[in-house]
Amino acid sequence: MVKTNNKLDLLYHNAGVSFTKSVIDLTTDELLKSYNVNLFAPMKLTKIFSKSLIKNKGTICFTSSVASFVPLPFTGAYCSSKAALNQYANNVSLELGGFGVKVLNFITGLIDTKFVDIKEDDLKFPANSVFATVPESSYVLRNKAKAQTGKKGQSPSDYAKSCVASIVKLNRDCSKNDKKQTGSVHFYKPFQTIIIYIAYWLLPTSLFRAVVYKTYGLDDFFQTFDEERNSIKL
Repeated sequence: MVKTNNKLDLLYHNAGVSFTKSVIDLTTDELLKSYNVNLFAPMKLTKIFSKSLIKNKGTICFTSSVASFVPLPFTGAYCSSKAALNQYANNVSLELGGFGVKVLNFITGLIDTKFVDIKEDDLKFPANSVFATVPESSYVLRNKAKAQTGKKGQSPSDYAKSCVASIVKLNRDCSKNDKKQTGSVHFYKPFQTIIIYIAYWLLPTSLFRAVVYKTYGLDDFFQTFDEERNSIKL
């Protein structure tokens, strides 16, 4: 910042963290870490560097996720914090766009990294979890792991190139006649992610839930729970 005379061209928020737990099993520390990394850190850094970005009509980028609008079982803290990030990006654009600051919020689908991998220690529910009341219920988490890693995502290099291309294009478009950003801040990467977005909003909730339950084995889990409900101690 000293070498650039307090000017900043690009601020890119890419950090993210996720815990494989039910929303009612997450500890306070896990909730705080999820929101600190996924939401509060980008908010704080944006505030810190805002004047430098305004001075140079810079660009702010956020890495969001398809999970910000599609609820995924046992990913609640991540889903909700990324959903909040989407709206924060909207507000940043609304408030700073008039100064010439550009905002890109990359709603990211499956990328071929280890971020979606679930550690072996996380493939079981906490002993005091209501999800642990059904014997051998860890198959639900194993199904989740299989669903997340069973499909090959876009390579990190292709994803990065696509994001850079969007940043360059937006800046080039805005530099013409000194225009300001007026379009949506949300960019879907890879392109198939927008298909998921459209499909989610078009599908009846009952059908979406049925597909998720079948994929994770939650239909069998809840059936077993209902059958044993009277003998289960909560």
